[in-house]
Amino acid sequence: MSVELFGSKKIQYDALLNNIDNIEIKPIEDETGRIERKQAQYKNNSERFLVKKKDFLKQYFEVYYARLQRMRPFVQARAEQKWGDTYEGDETPVLVSKILQVKQGQLCYVTGTLYKEMPLKPNVLREYAKERSITTVKALPSYLSGGDTLILEDETGRLKLVGAKLDINSLVTGIVIAVLGREIAGGDFEVLDWCFGDFAPQPEIQVKGLSPEPVFLALISGMKVGDESLNPLPLEMFLEWIEGHLGSEDEQQMVSRIARLVIVGNSIHQIESSENSSSKFQNKRQILEEQERVSRPIHELDTMLTSICQNMHVDILPGATDPSSYSLPQQPLNPCLLPLSAQYTTFHPVPNPHEFQFNGKIYLGSSGQNIENLARYINRENKLDVMEDTLKWRHIAPTAPDTLACFPFLEDDPFIVDQCPHVYFIGNQPKFETKTVSGSEGQDVKLILVPDFSLTKTILLVNSHTPEIPPFFFNLDITAKDSMEDSSSKNSRKEKKNTPLTLIIKSACIIKTSITQQKKKKKKK
Repeated sequence: MSVELFGSKKIQYDALLNNIDNIEIKPIEDETGRIERKQAQYKNNSERFLVKKKDFLKQYFEVYYARLQRMRPFVQARAEQKWGDTYEGDETPVLVSKILQVKQGQLCYVTGTLYKEMPLKPNVLREYAKERSITTVKALPSYLSGGDTLILEDETGRLKLVGAKLDINSLVTGIVIAVLGREIAGGDFEVLDWCFGDFAPQPEIQVKGLSPEPVFLALISGMKVGDESLNPLPLEMFLEWIEGHLGSEDEQQMVSRIARLVIVGNSIHQIESSENSSSKFQNKRQILEEQERVSRPIHELDTMLTSICQNMHVDILPGATDPSSYSLPQQPLNPCLLPLSAQYTTFHPVPNPHEFQFNGKIYLGSSGQNIENLARYINRENKLDVMEDTLKWRHIAPTAPDTLACFPFLEDDPFIVDQCPHVYFIGNQPKFETKTVSGSEGQDVKLILVPDFSLTKTILLVNSHTPEIPPFFFNLDITAKDSMEDSSSKNSRKEKKNTPLTLIIKSACIIKTSITQQKKKKKKK
């Protein structure tokens, strides 16, 4: 099979597959010799996201029960710390352990799991009752409406939450919460205040044995390999740049400090199958052509990863468009899909979400499905605020399994945040944004929205020693005039830091143009 890699050359995919042992590892080199790529300490902490036993005959009640049992102790402890003495006067609130023990008129606080009743939320049973047939339920951009209500649940009963102080538009289904108030006539619970588990304890940054020189972690998402509507040159330039084949010696020295690449989902373009099924094709040739068309993006990705894995370690998370499980946590990409890359010990398919330790810091990230789903439940202007909310809730996917598909876990909920990360990132976002948030016990977390490369042509480098996260643009529209204007800007230091890469991209275009011209001259001779 012949695979067109980035539109620049034809690569015999089957030939590479048969001669994997003869592929030569390419070190980063400059004009004077070899430049060694820096190494960093790394530990994979994603064991809990691996599904060892898939049993879909169980009910999802077990997930909610395990979540409540795990989170009730520290949510209740936070509530006792906040309301244990007095509340707005001499009256002391009473701790009630179960919902059925709430007494009418008594000021108390109780812990449970929140359920948000939303008329606009997809409901298969309601749609079936209307249409008398099973149809696809389309998800709306937002489920918020004036008819939303909140219900608190535990293993004994339910309470409808009401009150003027209750901010319905900031709460979602599935979070474990403690509420303070009184039961009023009609059995409703009037909420006066509420609290969450807040940020989990954060381990200290491990600095023993680390290099005094900073190293970088590269983040990229949304490459959409195989999308014929995209210009292939930015992705090809990224590939050559991260391998150290572009730029001056100083720029290659900087690239050599990138110790690891994390691909945060949506690596391939999802090609829709033809309207005709394979049984309706006229002959075997048409069936083979359709199979090759559908499988081409994964073969292109395999070829690209093979080149990168010869130079550095690569973690690849599955995303919404990748061939992995639909339910969260998405399981690692099967090595059979990427046979060339799987030959290398530097290739690491990991689950989504993914937690790991890099150079002493804890990193936690996902391909974005959890945040996209949460954004439909609440009124937040920025995805960074949604990410901060998940840290306060100590749960990164509370809407699973309500409107976010997940496996029916029996004994534990892997999405609970046991240790607060130092860096928390979400992939496949429309633009790059970042901010630092702090917990009540001194936790500091760097929040990062990793931009979609197919839209922004941008990757991020996370510095292991400083909070700086310089974005690197592989945009063909950047000109020398733009770089001069950026470097002369007095109000933005970040724009000055992007100038060297702008020159790299410009020089790459010049190199490719000159190579093309030389080939044309040789043909004429």
